[in-house]
Amino acid sequence: MRQYPPRPAAQNHKLLEHFRHVFQARIAALSRGNAVVKIPSLEHLYERRSDMAYHFKPELFIQSGGATDFEFPQANFRLNSEEICIIPKGVPHGETTVSNNTPFENVVVCFYSRTTTIHLARQDEEGRPYATDILFYRTPLFQNLVSLLDLSVSLFQTNLPHASSGVKGLLIALFSILIDLISADEEAGTPESQRVYQCQWEIRNHLNNSELSVQWLADKLDCSANYLSKVFHEEIGEKVTTYIARIRLQNALAALNDTTLSVKEISNACGFRDPNYFSRVFKQKYDVPPKDYRRRIIEQSNKKEAQPKVVLGDYEEYHFGYDKDNNLIKGV
Repeated sequence: MRQYPPRPAAQNHKLLEHFRHVFQARIAALSRGNAVVKIPSLEHLYERRSDMAYHFKPELFIQSGGATDFEFPQANFRLNSEEICIIPKGVPHGETTVSNNTPFENVVVCFYSRTTTIHLARQDEEGRPYATDILFYRTPLFQNLVSLLDLSVSLFQTNLPHASSGVKGLLIALFSILIDLISADEEAGTPESQRVYQCQWEIRNHLNNSELSVQWLADKLDCSANYLSKVFHEEIGEKVTTYIARIRLQNALAALNDTTLSVKEISNACGFRDPNYFSRVFKQKYDVPPKDYRRRIIEQSNKKEAQPKVVLGDYEEYHFGYDKDNNLIKGV
């Protein structure tokens, strides 16, 4: 069980300075053109494996000491000191620490429930990384940060001649926002707020565990279930169990939109024990069964846009020189 004691102000300032230095160094390396960026291929998405984890939003790793051996279902690679890694959403991965010339350490940026987390990872007794110092931030730019990483992944996977330049620019933008974020020092200040953020952190990392419960979380956070339920409801405005169910359904919705996984596979990936139960609660929430929802998405993607592509004087152009009735627009 890991505990999360509050940090003294001086220690907190030192941690912020360390993160700021790491991000600024990566901006400098990207600007010089000598930064190394590694991203695994988009295979085996949302596939449950006993020795690998996946998340519903991307993760960012910056190796600041030693190295990390990343394992994926299809391949492995080593992230060396000062290198950058983006783990795309849904990609199963395992991590093993390597201490060579310097002790193992990396900085990890994660996204969950409108909260951006930045933490240090160090080596445990079994050679696995574990989070030590964690900062939690709420920012209106949350979705922008996620989108910057998602677009970086998409560009990296292409054969476009200037894809690497695009990834470089996106990551410079992302690191710049992160520096501003920690410079503003918007970390929640009360012990109760920190406990709630830590609870959300644990939910994020164990969402596909069907045993996830208030008591399980309370044991992880070294507090009573009643206390955790009380402060969580006061801070978030909903019960822990309601929150877990809502996030699971949101992730299922995203998986139906973004993957070709079956309803049963999505049910398992999101932590539902029974696919039939998943279908029932999904319909209760969204007024449509998962299979019908996916069918609607496919039908919607095949529809032509209702709005014209461009308005040309008295004409409305709907696709490359044709009007709404598919007649050629003269003079175009």
